[in-house]
Amino acid sequence: MLSQKAFDEKLQLLLPSVEGAPKVLLAVSGGVDSMTMAALFSAGGRCDIAVAHMNFSLRGEESDCDERFVADWCGTSGVRFFCKRVDTASYAAEHGISIEMAARNLRYVWFEELADEQGFDCIAVAHNLNDSVETMYLNLLRGTGLRGLCGIRAVNGRIIRPMLDFSRKEILEYATAAGVGWRTDSTNAESEFSRNRLRNNVFPELCKINPSFLNTAAMEAERFSRIDGLLSDILESKRGSLFFSGDGVLKIDVGVLKKEKYADYWLFRLLDRYGFNESQLEDILESLDGQTGLRFSTSSHIAVKARDFIKVYPLEDRVLPEVVFEVADVPEGFNPAAAPANVQYLDADKVQFPLSVREPEAGDRFRPLGMKGSKLVNDFLSEQNIDVYGKSFQTVVCDASGAIICVAPYRIDDRFKVTAQTMRLLEIKIGRE
Repeated sequence: MLSQKAFDEKLQLLLPSVEGAPKVLLAVSGGVDSMTMAALFSAGGRCDIAVAHMNFSLRGEESDCDERFVADWCGTSGVRFFCKRVDTASYAAEHGISIEMAARNLRYVWFEELADEQGFDCIAVAHNLNDSVETMYLNLLRGTGLRGLCGIRAVNGRIIRPMLDFSRKEILEYATAAGVGWRTDSTNAESEFSRNRLRNNVFPELCKINPSFLNTAAMEAERFSRIDGLLSDILESKRGSLFFSGDGVLKIDVGVLKKEKYADYWLFRLLDRYGFNESQLEDILESLDGQTGLRFSTSSHIAVKARDFIKVYPLEDRVLPEVVFEVADVPEGFNPAAAPANVQYLDADKVQFPLSVREPEAGDRFRPLGMKGSKLVNDFLSEQNIDVYGKSFQTVVCDASGAIICVAPYRIDDRFKVTAQTMRLLEIKIGRE
């Protein structure tokens, strides 16, 4: 049952270890869950608290009354109050998402920004046991992996949920007995949204079958969470053999994946977080023995089937790496072969200045060091095991005549190489050491 003692004990497990009283930002809507959480925090006196309230502008005067109600409680309780008003409907239409998702995105972005600006150690959100089980069932209905059956996490980054062990019924009983005031959202009684349909229509029927339905579901979610943790550990043990991560790119070894007994599951586990759906995962699996260059995209990432790897890139504005040029006399005992991997040396007197840097273009050719004839830059990059998408992130350096003097950082053009007659060096450095 919910009590001040039970709440404090739960809170103790969730609070981060900090010097002095933890600074906690409370997300308070004005409903019974968040107002009860605020009252329990205030009475406990263990934390330096403030309240954040977002007015979503969805219910007209009712939304404004919620805002005033929370503000008045903060004024009476001596708690700092932060408020932000947003046009949720416009945001949802602009981004092509549901009102529920828009509200979620808006509030969590603001909570995090506010926590950064004001130096809060964590953000307390009043999700309860019912919310967690509802999330579990919604995920199941929409299609989910094991992680979606684990309900809502009590700690996620600096978000903490101290009410998660308590049911909505327990919270109502406590609030009524303790004289906690709250506002009622009139839309909670409507069944327009999926969550409300579960809450108002489905869960009452399930409780008739099993009066302890919520606790049973919560125990199952805990079991799923433990299994999910076990599988995460197994997958992590495959890092370095099955998959590699670096510079924001995930690489999955095709040869190793094909030998895995549960290849489809590990592929799902690696790619689901990036939004790849079941159909795409099946197509990727079928491509393992097929052609290279196939691409599969989500709103945030692109997976490319290369010869030996499936490479997953974030979809973001491409930025060419920093390229630094320096001209200097040849030092005594100079050996260009000893240059770091990100540095190339050329004969400065064979180059026409100024230099320019750009992405490779169709038809680009150069003469790789050691060759007598020219080669397409595209073919050269393929020989470096760079896939079709990765090629667009590469860099060529040209001189004033338009000649490609270097495909950085892989190879210089043979015509500009350092010889025994070289007097001045052109150093091309990709990025800073």
